[in-house]
Amino acid sequence: MLRKISGLMIIVMMAFSLFAQTPEESQKEEAKKHFELGKAYYKQSEYNKAIEEFQKAYSLYAHSVILYNIAQAYEKEGNIPMALRFFREYLRASPNADDKNIILISIQNLEKKLQEKGIQQVGIYSTPSEADVAINGKVMGKTPFAIELKPGKYTLSLTKKGYMPIDKEFVVSPDKSLELDFSLNEMNIEQPKPPVVTAEKVEKKEPIVKKPEPEVIKKEEINKVSEPSQKRFWTYIMGGTGGLLIGTGAVFGILANSNESDLKSESNKNRTQEEVQKIADNAQNYATMANIFYGAGAACLVSATVLFFVEGKSTTTAKPSTILVPIQDGFLLSYKRDF
Repeated sequence: MLRKISGLMIIVMMAFSLFAQTPEESQKEEAKKHFELGKAYYKQSEYNKAIEEFQKAYSLYAHSVILYNIAQAYEKEGNIPMALRFFREYLRASPNADDKNIILISIQNLEKKLQEKGIQQVGIYSTPSEADVAINGKVMGKTPFAIELKPGKYTLSLTKKGYMPIDKEFVVSPDKSLELDFSLNEMNIEQPKPPVVTAEKVEKKEPIVKKPEPEVIKKEEINKVSEPSQKRFWTYIMGGTGGLLIGTGAVFGILANSNESDLKSESNKNRTQEEVQKIADNAQNYATMANIFYGAGAACLVSATVLFFVEGKSTTTAKPSTILVPIQDGFLLSYKRDF
């Protein structure tokens, strides 16, 4: 009861001194109306309405005494965290207040009540304010900021655009609230200075147009173009010709053997002498042709073998020539090439 009376007396006494000084008469009068209305609600134990009016008064006239009244109203309402917060705000605004010791006792009583709930309050402030507050990596709000935490170790991060970030660990005690105050340092970002260009240094340069140089084809590349796509072209021609001639000789050989078989067969007894002679001549002619084609084919294969080694080393474009010349007993293969 004594504490309640003393609280009312302090509010009344402060009310007289609070509005003795004014920054602007209009705001002062408006703030005074809200303050007086807040006192009336406080006396009627309508603490929620009293807090609302006190806050309106503070927004018009930021005097530390109003913070004290807000804290008193929160305490009467039973809002321990908010009462503790505004008592601390009052001491921050008036660190040398005459009633400082009384306020500290009130703070200790509120801390004991929070301890009974297993939590404690942490107040976080920064200069400048409005810095983002993150606790254990989670963004919680902006400074000034107050929160109730369980006892233990935490990580705090403060960030504000244009200022160096702050990272700090703090420990929450089970029986005492904590107040953290930081000064943010501005980032020194020097912008590069543009170079100074004088009139003497400015020279007009004509654009350089690079003329295309004529393409030079090397002699080796010309030779490569003139070479056939396959180095052993004539080797393949001669080899293929040899195979074809030998195949043709084999056909004539088969015909010759067939006629010889007819001569040796028993049906030959029924033929006339003229028919027998004709079959014998055919067999002889076929055998001769077979030998000629065998020989020509063999010659082509031999030539192909020679060309295989010669053309592999050649880098010129000289073309070999092959001539098949008929002679009395067959054909003569003539091969000519420049080396």
